[in-house]
This record gives sequence, structure tokens and C-alpha cells, in this order.
Amino acid sequence: PLVPDGELLRWGAEQASRALHIWTGSVVDGYLRAELSWPHVGSVVGQIKEYIEEQVEVRTEEIFRRFTPYVMRGVNFFRRFPREGFADVGDFDVLAYWPATNTLVAVECKYNKPPFSVKDSRRLRDEVFGRDGKGRKYQFLQIALRRNFVKENRARMLELLNWPRDAVAENRRE
Repeated sequence: PLVPDGELLRWGAEQASRALHIWTGSVVDGYLRAELSWPHVGSVVGQIKEYIEEQVEVRTEEIFRRFTPYVMRGVNFFRRFPREGFADVGDFDVLAYWPATNTLVAVECKYNKPPFSVKDSRRLRDEVFGRDGKGRKYQFLQIALRRNFVKENRARMLELLNWPRDAVAENRRE
């Protein structure tokens, strides 16, 4: 409980301990629990978040490599093959291919800030599905753009990555 100190009330040991655990847990997860104008702290917390996001992609790649040798992480066809004139749809977090069944899988890895309040839930919804009309590319929009990119450029993507194509497998799964 709060502890009286003259005319002031101070946090007791239990409240201080709980606050420490709450804030430490958030920072370790790569987020602050509130929007605070602390540029140095925000920078460090942002680095933690970026590291976690990268590790999600690394682990995803490792999992897919257990099942196929044709796996690539972070491939951006627009930047990697500028002469091809591809549309800029960002990078594919992980691409995996099984030539025997002609199956190409594009994996989108996301590490979203968890909601701490109703307002945060709304923010997360808008980040994933879009809402504010500011022209930002929301997560589902980016996924749709990449899906269309694969539909239009699938054969060329496989050629550029030097991945084999099985002529017998006419059926494809996307």
C-alpha cells in the first residue's frame, strides 16, 4: 500500500516491486507500456524490438529448413533485382519452396505490440487491418500486395533464386 511520509504518500515496497516487474517485462518485450517522450529509452527499447523481430524470422527460417533446402529469409525482389522492374512490395520475411509438389510458401512474420488498454486494442486493429486513411501500408494490405506479386511473378521468382521447377507438377498451392 501507499506509505504516509509527512504530508506525502509514497509507494510501499510491494507497489514498487510490482511496477518494476510490469515495466521490466514490457521493456524486455521491446515495448513501453505508455507513449513517453524519452528518446534515449525509446531508442534502446526499439533496438530490443528489432532484435526480437529479426529472431522471429531467423527461427521461422530454421523451421522451414528442416523440411526443404529451398528457403530464403528477407528477400526483396525490388532491391535485389532492380533490372527486373518489379513493384516494391517490401521484403518476403521467409520464402520456402518444395519443387516435388511445386509449392511455394511466403511467410509473413509479425511481432505486434500487445494491447494494454481498449485504446491499444483499437491501435492494434488499425495497424493490422487499416483504418485511418493516412495512406500507410497496413499489414494485411502488404500481405495482399505480396500475394499478388507472387501470382504475377512466381515463375520468374523461382528462376532468379535458382530454385528448380518441376515440369511434371502442374498443380500449385499458394
